[in-house]
Amino acid sequence: MAAKRRRRKTRTRTYRTRRTYRRRKTSSRMPLFLIGIFVLIVCAAITSCINREDHYEYDPVTDVQMNTENREYNMYDMTSLISNNGIYSYEDDRYTSQFGVDVSEHNGTIDWAALKADGVQFAMIRIGYRGYDQGTITEDSAFARNIKGAHDAGIQVGVYFFSQAVSEDEAAQEAKWVIERLHSESIDLPVVYDMEMYSDETNARGNTTTRQQRTADAAVFLDNIANAGYSPMLYASTGTYDTVFDPQYLTGYPFWVAEYDTVCSYPYTYAMWQYSESGMLNGVSTNVDLDIRLIEK
Repeated sequence: MAAKRRRRKTRTRTYRTRRTYRRRKTSSRMPLFLIGIFVLIVCAAITSCINREDHYEYDPVTDVQMNTENREYNMYDMTSLISNNGIYSYEDDRYTSQFGVDVSEHNGTIDWAALKADGVQFAMIRIGYRGYDQGTITEDSAFARNIKGAHDAGIQVGVYFFSQAVSEDEAAQEAKWVIERLHSESIDLPVVYDMEMYSDETNARGNTTTRQQRTADAAVFLDNIANAGYSPMLYASTGTYDTVFDPQYLTGYPFWVAEYDTVCSYPYTYAMWQYSESGMLNGVSTNVDLDIRLIEK
């Protein structure tokens, strides 16, 4: 599914100058005029460079306000959210919840039985990623160990793939790779598309694409995952969802939102909330991302 491009109205400004000097003085002031033109050119060049340096973080096309088109508000009441030593749970007349983590090779060797004893009910495990430089697809070195450990401990499992696709063909390639890798595995929860931009790597592949292209790539990946019989899901933070993607074309997919706070301020529908990146749990020697999954009764 390709996102429709919207024509942006441009406004041309015309600047008029008034000649207040006499013709006979033109030649004597010409050097000053040329110097002024040179200064303007230099300033424009500097501004252009600054904009290009910021392109990976604030693409002019993506610097937009939250688009509310086609989006439904969620029905969660944050007064029903309970925190018990950093472990969140939610319960009201309509929804219940599960507590979980998301992990990758960066979390080292995990004691899944200890995580289970600490109350972890589900885990989103990184299955692989595309490199931001060369674009090579690589399996997470801890994936096989993590999915087996989680299953053995009785923890429900979903997976996520970190994308740096720059075209719909590459997004389809990523989905195909994930589907083939999951052929010999069983999962309980969605397959998540996680595309993020690198603020400290100007030339990262994902930073070079437009908002429309990233939206189309996400839709292709998620559609292919759904067509293979898996539940697709999109991951993004509240601060980047509307700038990295155009959400009006992605509202049909469940959403995993990241917002590190005591409550989630995102007003629209979401299925999971990543609320911390600095959780400390038995069984993991590093900080770990903490999540809550909202389930309709």
